[in-house]
Amino acid sequence: ARAEASKGGALVSSEAVTTTTTSADAADALSKLAAASDAPQDFYQLLDIDYGASKEEVKAGYRRLQKQCHPDVVGVEAIECCILMNEAYGVLSDVNTRRAYDEEIAALKKHVAQGYTGEPLSEWGGDDPSRSVHEQRGVFVDEVACIGCQHCVHTAPGTFGLEEDWGRARVHTQWGDSEDDITD
Repeated sequence: ARAEASKGGALVSSEAVTTTTTSADAADALSKLAAASDAPQDFYQLLDIDYGASKEEVKAGYRRLQKQCHPDVVGVEAIECCILMNEAYGVLSDVNTRRAYDEEIAALKKHVAQGYTGEPLSEWGGDDPSRSVHEQRGVFVDEVACIGCQHCVHTAPGTFGLEEDWGRARVHTQWGDSEDDITD
């Protein structure tokens, strides 16, 4: 494939196919894709390939999209999109990282399928000792900060447990341990 700069756009030819795309058209297409409710939900959808795609199909999907969205063709508006496509290709083209990615996707789909019920995931095991009955606090795990080190599970097992799917700590019983153990 070759790309030639022309006044007002870029000419891209790939064997028998020739298309002309202006930067404005490409930017419009990228913004529509980003705003679409059917925007890609994972790397497979991003590269427009099947979940069981072969390594060759992954490469073909990646190359097809790069020909349409590369910053040399479209302009600087496509840089972030290309970075994401590069990451998708890197993950899906390597057997080990693809396997790990597929496991994460499966766990996420299982988690999403359960849905949000509004029911608390913990039970109330006692009152916050530092507050009155009408000013109680709940214990929670900051999921962004939790690295799965299990420290809280070992120091306050009456309050915290480890989630099987994600390996993060969860509160199973509010105030199941002393405040000193919980805050340790």
